[in-house]
Amino acid sequence: MTTWVVLGARYILLASPDEPAPVDAVYALGVVSPERLDRAVDLIEAGHSDHLVMTVSSEAHWGEFCRREHGFTVTCVTPDPLTTRGEARSWARLAEQHDWGSVMVITMVPHLSRAEMYFQRCFSGELVMVDDGRDMESAVWVRQLFYESAAFVRYALSRGC
Repeated sequence: MTTWVVLGARYILLASPDEPAPVDAVYALGVVSPERLDRAVDLIEAGHSDHLVMTVSSEAHWGEFCRREHGFTVTCVTPDPLTTRGEARSWARLAEQHDWGSVMVITMVPHLSRAEMYFQRCFSGELVMVDDGRDMESAVWVRQLFYESAAFVRYALSRGC
């Protein structure tokens, strides 16, 4: 129990985001929330990249955003499976296709460490892990602690990209 609390605090509750930096693309993980999309666009407008990659589900309402013209390139992906591991695999394929060597990944704080581990398995380039700036209530933090704990077990039992 003590080990779970210590590891949970270190890798989930107290995960430390990186400072934004110039990259080949900004990748907004998860089926993107409005807050995460706003954060991604702000980072692009601040000059960190000119390419946005975002995860959408087949029924997501982001289709209009994906088709619209922007002052930057947008690539919308639906990973299979629609999981963090699937997103890391999708990124690795995109990076290879476009010869990209760096990415800024945006997700919520409790997901930062696990997302980084999956991306490191699939991509050998530079990773910049940034939080989406979302304020979460205490109940959400508790749910995320339990969810991410189980997800870390799945990660530990999986191999390869």
